[in-house]
Amino acid sequence: MKNIKKIKLLGCVFLLGTQILLAVNVLLTKSDSIISLKNEMIEVNFVKSSTDVSLFEIINKSSGKTIEITNDDFLITLSGADDLTKTNFLIYDVKEETNGKTNKLTLLYRHITDPIELIISYSLGKDDFFARRQLELVTQNTLEIRQVDAWKLDRTGNCIYQEEEPPKYPHPVWGFGENKGFGLPVLFEDSFWGLEYPAGYNQYRHSTLSFTHFPGRSIEGSFSTKPIVFGVVQEEGVIRSFQRYLDSILALPKNEPALFINYNTWETLMPPTESNSLALIDLFRKRLLEPYGANFDTFTFDDGWDDKESFWDIRKDRFPQGFGPIKKELEALDMDLGLWLSPSSGYDHGPWLVANGYPQNGTRGKYLCQSAPQYASDLNNKIEKLLTTNNLKFFKFDGNAMNCGAEDHPWHLTGNYAKETNVDALIELLVNIKKLQPKAFIDLTTGIWLSPWWLQYADAVWGEVYDGPPAAIVPTPNSGYGKFTTRDILIHKRMKENLGFPIESLEHLGIFTPDYNTMHDEIMSILGRGSRLLTFYLDPIELLRTEKDWKFLAKAITWGRQNASVTGNIKLIDGDILNHEPYGYMRHHKNKGIISISNPFIASKSISIAMKDLMGETSDNHYSEKDQFYAEVVYPYREVLDFDLDYNKSIDIQLEGYETVIIEVKPFNEDMDIMAGGRYQYVENSNGNKDIEVFGKAGTKEEFIQKSKGKKDKEVIIQFEGKKEGAKVREAQMVLKMVDGVNIVEGSCKIEVPKGTDASMHILFEPIAPSGYVPNCKIKVNGKVVETKINRAPLVLPHMRVFDEVPISDWSFISFKLPAGKNDIEILIDAEDGVAGQFKAKVASWLWMEHALLKKNLNIKLAQISKVSGDLPEMLPLPTRIEKMREIVPVHTNKELSSLKKPFPAPKNVINLSELIPSKAAMSKGKVRIGLNFEGTVLSVGGQEFDKGLGMHSYARVVYNIEGLGFKKFKSFIGVDDTAGSGEMEFEVWIDGIKGFASGPMKKGQPVKPLEIDVTKTHELELRVFGGSDGLDGDHANWCTPTLHK
Repeated sequence: MKNIKKIKLLGCVFLLGTQILLAVNVLLTKSDSIISLKNEMIEVNFVKSSTDVSLFEIINKSSGKTIEITNDDFLITLSGADDLTKTNFLIYDVKEETNGKTNKLTLLYRHITDPIELIISYSLGKDDFFARRQLELVTQNTLEIRQVDAWKLDRTGNCIYQEEEPPKYPHPVWGFGENKGFGLPVLFEDSFWGLEYPAGYNQYRHSTLSFTHFPGRSIEGSFSTKPIVFGVVQEEGVIRSFQRYLDSILALPKNEPALFINYNTWETLMPPTESNSLALIDLFRKRLLEPYGANFDTFTFDDGWDDKESFWDIRKDRFPQGFGPIKKELEALDMDLGLWLSPSSGYDHGPWLVANGYPQNGTRGKYLCQSAPQYASDLNNKIEKLLTTNNLKFFKFDGNAMNCGAEDHPWHLTGNYAKETNVDALIELLVNIKKLQPKAFIDLTTGIWLSPWWLQYADAVWGEVYDGPPAAIVPTPNSGYGKFTTRDILIHKRMKENLGFPIESLEHLGIFTPDYNTMHDEIMSILGRGSRLLTFYLDPIELLRTEKDWKFLAKAITWGRQNASVTGNIKLIDGDILNHEPYGYMRHHKNKGIISISNPFIASKSISIAMKDLMGETSDNHYSEKDQFYAEVVYPYREVLDFDLDYNKSIDIQLEGYETVIIEVKPFNEDMDIMAGGRYQYVENSNGNKDIEVFGKAGTKEEFIQKSKGKKDKEVIIQFEGKKEGAKVREAQMVLKMVDGVNIVEGSCKIEVPKGTDASMHILFEPIAPSGYVPNCKIKVNGKVVETKINRAPLVLPHMRVFDEVPISDWSFISFKLPAGKNDIEILIDAEDGVAGQFKAKVASWLWMEHALLKKNLNIKLAQISKVSGDLPEMLPLPTRIEKMREIVPVHTNKELSSLKKPFPAPKNVINLSELIPSKAAMSKGKVRIGLNFEGTVLSVGGQEFDKGLGMHSYARVVYNIEGLGFKKFKSFIGVDDTAGSGEMEFEVWIDGIKGFASGPMKKGQPVKPLEIDVTKTHELELRVFGGSDGLDGDHANWCTPTLHK
């Protein structure tokens, strides 16, 4: 639009068509009339013509930048009538309203020929940097509305994010869309856009923004589209700006509460009863509340409280008095009751309800159609009764079937229309709960996707980050470390896929049955994520074995609550976890920061965190660039890392193998003393005062410094008794030998372990091909065979499903103890032949030591201690590893061992894959067969036999490195082997990490399906086989005559 001089007329009367309007804050020019909706943050400008008022620009008042809009329209698709767009209407009125907090601009249109009115409304809050738009139709006739593109506008600019494809992680039966932009925002460098609706489609294609949903119903009278939000980016960038907008619409305000702690009975009481529930609550009273003052917010019954032969009635044989006695006991402990429930009545409720007249879900047969009018009404009434009778404060809504393929349900059409109808039914339920109990915490779990607009109605959303105890997919000698690392891998992946979703609102199962030996690290690592919801799926009988365990749990809960305000502003420390880089989470609030960082691998790692990345913009956080901070490790020990930090410096962190560290960053104030130089803790002495204890290795001299801002440092030199000793590693070697026709990995080394040190050796064996092989090993220490423990990759179901999303990795860790003193170590590992007669593996080893530290008492007085501790009554969390120091020393460096029995094929124009050696191979069962089916017999599909090919079992992923070989085409015939079961499976081909072919479901008896795909300039060709919706039993997959062509 040409640049024209604007004249502002307050209270001006102007003509529009035949109407006389009173306009407030309207801008006019000599040739055009401009209408503005604005505040101090954003200005939305419209141009008037004789037939229309159209948006033409949005101005960011903070940056002065303008977003130009070149088209402003909508499209409402009707059945049995012509579609509706703006061209079907003429404007007849413009109204502006304000209530002091919100300005609203309303544009009123009439259809040219039909009795239909159109109302387009824009609203803008007084202090908001975002506005809303919504359409309303008012009709005297019946309209069959189908698809609604509530806004279609053209703009240019750099779009940095929109969903590229439907989320892959849930199974398709849950009802995900087949188009881009499902439930997620469109983010530009200068703005954000989206339907405020979790099942809408927000898309940017060919310079056109569109916002689509699917009402799919008849209307008479009034109909409103879902609202659309659009906002301009503030100084912090688009993602943080979008999340600040989200803060304004949260169902529960961000700090009410900042941390919600829930206990779930799934892993403890199966099934729950009145007696065992009261006993468990009493246990928490005696072991958590009374001695330590720690507590949960809610105690939630998971599956088992409910009578499956009813409409969600309480089981009378388990709870003869209902939940009354439980509620009474919880109230005495300042706790509330929570409840698990399936809004779609899954989990064995469906059959009885269907038999009693409620409509079955047409997509997920064991569930109900949630939008069925009578069912939705009865469900709302049932939950209202349960809530009001028992004062429920927490809901875990599980098993949400948001699609329904039934064609005989008159209340919805199929496809996207059914999805919207069911989502609307769930939203209505959530809204009703919040009206009845505004402070109830609602947790949406399976079947729900990570749309940020769920957070208008619920408080946490399941991120599909592994349901149940995860498998360790990163190499580790102790599965406990790998379990929570696996979940972190998926959390990081989800957050990068869903840039607009706040990490703190992600449901990740919380503390779910940790391994006892790594439980403390797992609890602190999960607290370190900064999530708003922390659920404990923890059996206290199994895992809280000592008083120290109870005390640790109590202090961890207390630390979490004390730091609950330091949530939001969460950033990923986005190391490449699968390549063994440190990773974690950091967050800040005002002038305090928290870092949670973990090393996912056995080798020592270091990382540097920039203060400006941790603390954000100085203007928003009540400090200046010159302010002094200090960084202190508070778990698993206590140590000040740096006491001279400012906004432009970085925090250097050293991590031993599999170490999780929590660091607090706080201002160094004038009246504060801090203890630097090493590990310390303060303890109560016999006089009731507190003393400092410091820690060090035997035979070492350590310098501890009491730092006081503006005062001279007080230095204390501590000599720790004993002889200084270190580990010695010599003559380490590892080779591959052929002995009697069998590959043997042979290694040796000499290791001297210091006295008073717990030591073990860990050998990492990573076969490149085949998968599924457990190494047969013999380890001798000083001539004697020792007991070994082998921990290996989870290439079994259900864990293989993780490999749908992350690179494959087959590994085994061989571990054994070492005594103090000198050790001569001999290593023998049998190496099975791999695919096409080759053995190939990477092998490395490490010495793991836990040194016992000595301690000294510095006898510093209470006044000084209170300053060191920041005036806390005691140190939080409990520093459980303060008296042990981990040290991990490499013994055998990472080495690839290879024995090629079969020479690489001579160059030719066509080559069969069975002649090549896979660079990687992993299957959930067995190993890849060459020229045979999975069972070792002839390849046969639909009665047709093949003499060349690959036999696999789903899940399978096999990778070939073909870089530089000059091939241009990959061809194959694929199909389900005739020995397979009756289930279905799917074949895929991936080219350098991008899916290039998908077969769709295939079953036994079907003929082979040909495929051909371009592999020009390909580095890695990957063949995948996945199971269908019916499991993996008997999933025998054949790639017949798979060939590469030049």
